[in-house]
Amino acid sequence: QGSRGMLFLHNQKCVHRDLAARNCLISSTGRIKIADFGLSKLIDEGENDGDGATAASSSNAQVPVRWMAPETLKKQPVYSVRSDVWAFGVMAYEIFNNGVKPWPDDPVKYVATQIRKGNMPKMPASTPPKVATLVASMWDVAAEKRPGMRMIGRELHNIIKEQTATLGPLKNDRLTINKIKGVAREAHFEFDDTSEFEESSGSSCSMDEPTPDNKIDRSADKKRTRGSKTARRASSQREKASTDK
Repeated sequence: QGSRGMLFLHNQKCVHRDLAARNCLISSTGRIKIADFGLSKLIDEGENDGDGATAASSSNAQVPVRWMAPETLKKQPVYSVRSDVWAFGVMAYEIFNNGVKPWPDDPVKYVATQIRKGNMPKMPASTPPKVATLVASMWDVAAEKRPGMRMIGRELHNIIKEQTATLGPLKNDRLTINKIKGVAREAHFEFDDTSEFEESSGSSCSMDEPTPDNKIDRSADKKRTRGSKTARRASSQREKASTDK
């Protein structure tokens, strides 16, 4: 769900720039919602070189160093959808590390040096191997080599689907998310809609690139909304025709 939310933002030409576990909210039904857009920027399509375009940085902004990509820690920082991908990897680290951020006790200057060198912490032992491999690809120092959110979402979907097929779905009372007061999630994972992670028909974009605005795949909810509106119009027309008769 986090990757779906980020893919939607990137499709809207928006770079979040502050993605972290603390900025992901949980709804009463246990759904993840991306929040806190105080540092977000619209990307400049004029500089789009295939890896998601860029957004300039404000030197006065307070930046979350532990979640930042190497290219954003330079004298002239460059933010892009690929720097969000790096942060998504750090967020995955937080999740598998029981919410503990990387280098929790080290000074910011040391942390920035480690990131620039690509010396990222090892994923916790509890991390599934395929997830650890995926996170490693998100932490590639070369921004253009990182996967896009579309690819990440598809890979995560496949990993969870394989895990569920092997172990079976978790019962509701075993879901950690349901231990949060006021949260009641009914399904471990939903496999019914993966349209966001598939290439748009007729689109020349790769799975890693943001889809052009006129090619954005809409969510199942929006499809159902359009279908409902069409059904209501058809019903209204039938009623009118019946009245005319």
